Amino acid sequence: MDILLDEPTAAFLSRLADRIVVLDNSPIVEVGDRAQLMANDGLYARMFRLQASSYNLQESIANS
Repeated sequence: MDILLDEPTAAFLSRLADRIVVLDNSPIVEVGDRAQLMANDGLYARMFRLQASSYNLQESIANS
């Protein structure tokens, strides 16, 4: 599980969720499972890719 903090927004992400609700400044902007949200290429997918790129960068630095 990961927690992303970006004042004043906090997001809690779990890879075990059957249903994910994505909020953007309070309103619900997306609802679905991980596959649906990734296919929609919306906010969830952008946050997922951003987090993944951070891990890839950290791995590249560690391996150099």
